[in-house]
Amino acid sequence: MKKATSFMLAAILLIALLTGCSDDAKPKDKDEKKQTATLGADIADEDAYLNALGSEPTSLDFVKTSQASDRSVQYNILEPLIRIEDGAPAPAGAEAWEISDDNLRYTFHLRENHWSDGVKVKAQDYAYLIQRAADPANAFAYAADYYPIRNFERIFNGEADADELGVE
Repeated sequence: MKKATSFMLAAILLIALLTGCSDDAKPKDKDEKKQTATLGADIADEDAYLNALGSEPTSLDFVKTSQASDRSVQYNILEPLIRIEDGAPAPAGAEAWEISDDNLRYTFHLRENHWSDGVKVKAQDYAYLIQRAADPANAFAYAADYYPIRNFERIFNGEADADELGVE
């Protein structure tokens, strides 16, 4: 159970991909921005999240993250597979997931989601981020959070090849 919990937390912290807005959604001028801000104050969006920014981030690259301020910004612009709501895992980039009987395999079912350029978000996009985080050349500061993923620690320490990572 500890492994399952560790993996779930690692998945929450790790998996984040950008879900963008189209240019059409952006206000065109100052008056429209002002109107949008005023309208937004009256309308509650139950899917909206607000995280306060304490300082300027050092990087927007997830694997180059080294400070809490970096993560704060990333949590606002990236979509993890799951997030914690009221102390429990809740859908985000994945609309559902399954855990094998032995708690060693997690299968995530992605929701319909697109990048800001309209390209569909794929499972490989999430896998690529985990692969980059495991690459020792990136010196990912939060690598230990992902050690429950099969062979992540060994790859990060240069003891195994990247193709042995337990993500597909």
